[in-house]
Amino acid sequence: MKRLHLHNLRLNALLAVMVLGIFSCTNPEDLLNGTSVNVHNDFLINPMTIQVLNYDGGEVPKDISVSAYGPDKDHIFTVLGEKDLTVSYSDADQNAAFLSLAVRRITAFDEEDPLEFTLKFEAEGYMPVFRNFSLTDEDRTMQNIRMFPVSASNIDGMNKEEVSIAQSGNGTLELVSARTPASQNGQRISIEVAPNTRMMDQSGKSIAGNVEAHVISYDYTNRFISSLAPVSLFANNARSQSGEELGFLNFAPVAVYSIDMYGAEGEVKQFDQPIKVEVEIPAGTPHPETGALIKVGDELEAWSFNEGFGDWQEEGSAKIVSENGDKLIAHFEQTHLSTWFLGGRIFCRPSTRFLIQNSNQPKIGPQTYYFVEVVNTLNNNIVNTFSFTRFFDGEVITVIVPAQFQNAPAILQFNIYQYQEDATPLYTSPLFAPCGDQLIINLDDVLAPPPGLGTKFFVNVSGTCSAGFSNFVVRPTLPLQFRPSGATAWNPLGWLDAGEGASMALEKGRFYDFRIAYRTLDRCVFNLQVPTQDSTVIIESSVYQYGPSMPFSETIDVDYVDTDNDGFDETVFFNYTNINVPDQACQEYIDFLNAPIN
Repeated sequence: MKRLHLHNLRLNALLAVMVLGIFSCTNPEDLLNGTSVNVHNDFLINPMTIQVLNYDGGEVPKDISVSAYGPDKDHIFTVLGEKDLTVSYSDADQNAAFLSLAVRRITAFDEEDPLEFTLKFEAEGYMPVFRNFSLTDEDRTMQNIRMFPVSASNIDGMNKEEVSIAQSGNGTLELVSARTPASQNGQRISIEVAPNTRMMDQSGKSIAGNVEAHVISYDYTNRFISSLAPVSLFANNARSQSGEELGFLNFAPVAVYSIDMYGAEGEVKQFDQPIKVEVEIPAGTPHPETGALIKVGDELEAWSFNEGFGDWQEEGSAKIVSENGDKLIAHFEQTHLSTWFLGGRIFCRPSTRFLIQNSNQPKIGPQTYYFVEVVNTLNNNIVNTFSFTRFFDGEVITVIVPAQFQNAPAILQFNIYQYQEDATPLYTSPLFAPCGDQLIINLDDVLAPPPGLGTKFFVNVSGTCSAGFSNFVVRPTLPLQFRPSGATAWNPLGWLDAGEGASMALEKGRFYDFRIAYRTLDRCVFNLQVPTQDSTVIIESSVYQYGPSMPFSETIDVDYVDTDNDGFDETVFFNYTNINVPDQACQEYIDFLNAPIN
């Protein structure tokens, strides 16, 4: 993946300048310090970047901590080789934070032997978010998660009920119940806490005083829930009730819910007697393991997300005990709190796979990313989403759909969008089954760039230190993010690899924001217009000088070329090379290279 930047400074010119640091998301800082942050490229690769957003697009909390779980957690580092997974913030754009993950180059992993781990994101006043990951190749990907405040009101896809529980020395004073509003798919969650129920934290210590309870039902048919929900709906290494390791499991939930309780002395995690849970399930819902319609007397598997080891644990079965109008009632009792689901597991062997044919996007070259929804055509429910999918020529995509029973018929299809916010898809696939289909998808025509998006942008960035540094050449390697001006979430534009990058995601004349968020380096520019013609731009630094009254300056040559002689300038070259880097910046860069790794 590769990329570049734009600037509008008297001329509309692509700002590769921010790569070398004239513009900063924080304070003006070292020109090169942190620029070639992938300095351990011989040792580390960067297969994943995670963007952390607030649920409503507002400011993200500044105290986000990240913990790793799972069998391969010790293989996960930051791009600087640190085990402490630190999130990168920006003072200029406080609505998104980034975490760039790295793996040692000598660590082998593929589809047969993936890297499996879980990350927990938490902050004061926010619900913790767990995400399971299974990395199968070195291709650089990006994921979104959204933090949800405990005190936030109901939003689409999440329906919450709050209740205050009074306690004495013997536990709860009276019978307490709570029931969520009905979700879009018709589900509701009810809980009942008996009198004299003692509430305890994770260690078993009693929590005295009043407790605030939050019961939330998650509607996974909503397109934003995949980035907002507290857990992933598959397990890298699930465990049975007896603790036996079950390995990878794909789940088909009928209902997903969480119960969170907080007191002045801490968070409630367990009880000395079970609390009752009832789940309303719309009539006509198929059983996730048989496909037959659920009826009274059926049982659904109950699973909880075990926060101790960061994966799913089997808890028993919930029984369908009654029918109330157009709803079935599932009953279950639980003695501890976390995120739970009622449903079943799917043994998809093999999973459905798509071989992508797309002459518009080779694996190596200018890149474009897309948002994908998988839809159940029987009820138009969204059953999974995929952000930042490339669809390069020759790509093999394995689809994990946690919403259909094994051996289900071909009732699914996926829609491809340019951006998640778009209403109209660029492409809708043929119908396919959730397990076992092997399809060839030709996207040559449907993903041909629309008018204004067919231009290929290439950038070349390098700088040379003076003879005192043995003419040290700086060619940065780092990921670049972008978004249409006015949007909230960032999208991957691509990578500079040793100073070179390319993309087809930009539209000539349109305004965008750009950002580098790569551990210690976090810089951005806003509302910049893509140039529409040849330009030469000279930009002076406000940070560095060659000498008194001799500011450091750089030149960007922007060249539009008609490479196939069809009368249209479809290729743009941004040459930002032969930069004579000031000695001060070169010394700062050398100091950065020699800095100890935690």
